[in-house]
Formats: sequence, structure tokens, C-alpha cells
Amino acid sequence: MKMQLQLLTLALIISLAGTSVSAQTDQAPRGEADAHTEHGDQGGEAHAEGEDDEAGHQEENGHEEEEHEEGAEGEAGHSEKGGHEEEGHEEEAPGVVELGSEGQRLADIQAEQIVPQPVPTIVSAPGEVELNAYRSARATTRIAAQVVSRQAQLGETVEKNDPLALLTSVEMAEAQGALQVTTREWERVRQLGKSVVGEGRYVEAQVAFEQAQSKLLAYGMTEAQVDQFLRNDDRLKLGQFRLLAPIAGTIIEDDFVVGQYVEAGASLFFIADESSVWVEATVAPVEARQIEIGAPARVRIGQEWHQGKVVQKQHRLNESTRTVPVRIELALEEEHAPHPGEFVEVAIEADPGKPGMLVPERALNRNSAGEWVVFIEEASGKYRQVDVKRLKDLAGKVEISGVEPGSMVVTDGAFYLNSEIAKSGFSVHNH
Repeated sequence: MKMQLQLLTLALIISLAGTSVSAQTDQAPRGEADAHTEHGDQGGEAHAEGEDDEAGHQEENGHEEEEHEEGAEGEAGHSEKGGHEEEGHEEEAPGVVELGSEGQRLADIQAEQIVPQPVPTIVSAPGEVELNAYRSARATTRIAAQVVSRQAQLGETVEKNDPLALLTSVEMAEAQGALQVTTREWERVRQLGKSVVGEGRYVEAQVAFEQAQSKLLAYGMTEAQVDQFLRNDDRLKLGQFRLLAPIAGTIIEDDFVVGQYVEAGASLFFIADESSVWVEATVAPVEARQIEIGAPARVRIGQEWHQGKVVQKQHRLNESTRTVPVRIELALEEEHAPHPGEFVEVAIEADPGKPGMLVPERALNRNSAGEWVVFIEEASGKYRQVDVKRLKDLAGKVEISGVEPGSMVVTDGAFYLNSEIAKSGFSVHNH
């Protein structure tokens, strides 16, 4: 037993001695490696660690590189396509809009050349719309009559001598009958001649015919109506006649009913030419002295200014307002015609003043910085935004600075161009 224990102890000692020798053998190369690292390869360990990290992320980077390659291919394709689109087209300076002919038409672009012109003193005053009495008329019957039928109604536009109503009258019947008798006598006497019937009878027949004809004209029939009556072309009963429009215009009054009996002088229709109206402005006496007949004036109807001129100036003050009535004649399109009694704003040009650059108010817009701008037409379809200063408002027109005389300034469609500039970040190409 003791012998066995000694043998085990000896084997353990031998085993430990072998392990010690092996450890010393391994230590020598490891020490040489450390020495090599210290003498010139200190980044080896870091490089090894980097390789480990790169290996750890190799799979992820592979995916990213694959996506990058796909993106590069897409960008290359886009670049090729963009090259075709921008071929022959250079990037314009900021604030420039280009429109093709169709774009100009749709935007209704209009430009006008501006040159220095007098900047007048403006007399502003309230005004009231009135019918132009010189272009209005009442259709009246000159004799007592009864309305048989209506042939025009309120709101209709009529031409001069258009039929308005069919009337009948006892006085007209007597006058028409007398004309028929005297006409026959006059035609027979005229055919026979003075030598046969004698001068007295000849003159008497002629005068009777002319008196009967003049009576019908005095009752309201026209010469054309009288001729139609004598030829029986009108197919009317004795005593009937048509009331005709005295002027061309719009019927704005027709206060009667069919079957109504009207006295001589009664107004059945009121017709007005609404293409021309009067605006009576009430001006302070001091300002009225500066206004001349024929002076340009503008009238604001709704949101639009319309051009007119001063046609009359009263020489007496209005007793209730202590102002001078100034009458302005305004020519308008039918769709802009205001209603009589409508209140408007009036701006009358008094002193001509010094020359300046005037543009319509609609030509002005604000840019993204809030500054006033206009658009200059540099070429057909090419418009450049220009900063300007707003100097003086003149009732629909504005005096500005910052634009050279003779420039073609966009008057209609400027808002569209300004919106295109705002949308595109100050560089627009719209071919």
C-alpha cells in the first residue's frame, strides 16, 4: 500500500515537471511576438480587431452596397433622362417666367409700354349714378287712346321705330278717314290738271290732302306709317295705330296694362341708352374751381375703375349740401352698366402735375419678401420680375419708380406670373 502511494506521487511530480517545460516553450514565441509589436507593429492588434469588426458587419454592408448600386443605377437613368429634358435649355436667372403661346393665351397676358406722363392732382368725391337724359326718351301717345295689345315689355332692348304697343282711337279713325277721302280727290284732280279743273279747285284739293296727312303725323304716326296706311299694307282696322320706339335702348319703364284708356301725353314706355350714363359728383367749392370741363375722371363701380370725362359743372351750390354738382359722362359696356341711384366713388383729375411713370394698379404685386414688384416683358413669352417703389395712388393707377421709360409692363396677368414665381422658388420654365 505504501509502495503504491509512492508510485502515484512520483507520477504526479513527473507530470507537473512536463507541464512546466511546455509552458516555458510556448512563452518564448509569445514573448518574441510582443517584442515585434513593440518595435514597429503596434497597430497590428487594432488592425486585427478592425478585421474582426469588418467581418462581423460584412453581411450588413453587403446589403447596403447592393442598395447603393441600385440607387446609382436609378440616378444614372434619371441623369440620362434629365439630360434629354434640359438639352438646349439653360437655367434662367431668378425671377424670370417663360410661357409658351398657349400659356400666354390661358393667362391672358397683356403688356403695354409705359412712358413718363403727367401725374395729376386727384379730386375725390362721392357720386350718384343717373340716366343720361340726353340719351333717354319717353314713348307717349299724342291723343287719347286705348291699349289694344303690348308688343314690347320691361327689360327688352329695342331699336328706333320698333313697335311697342297697338292703340286705337276715335280721333285717329276720323283723321285716317279724312286722309283717305282727300287722297282720292287729290289724285283725281292732279291727273286732270289745272287746265281742266281750274286753279282754285286744284289748290284746294292739294291743301286738303296735305292737311289730312299732317294731322296723322301730329297724332303720332310716322311718314312711313302713313304711306303704309294709304297702301293698306299694315292691315290695321280704321282708328288703330302702333306706338313706336323713339330711340334705341332698353325699356326701363312700362307702367300700363292692356285695355287701359290713356289720355294724350301719357307715358307708356321709358327707354334709355344704358351704354352711357351720368355720374353726379358732389364737390367742395374750393376743389370745384380746379376742375375744367372735359377733364378726365374715373368712376369706381364695384372693384373696377372706369374712364369718363367731366361734361358739366353747375354754377350754383346745392342748397342742402353746399357743394357744387359736377356731372361726369361714363361710357360702359352693357355688363358693367350700374343702376340709376347707385352710389359710387369718383376721382377727377385736376392739376396735370409733373411727369411720372404710371401703371394700372393691377400691374403691381408683392413678392415673397413683401416688396412691390412688376413684370417686364423682355421678349415674347419671357417676363422678368422687377422691384419697384409705390409713390402715389391715383384711383386705379399708381405712380412708381424703378422701371425704365419705354419698358413693356405686364398689366393683365401679372398676378398669374407672380404666383408662378412663388410656386417655383424664383425660377420658372413653362414651355
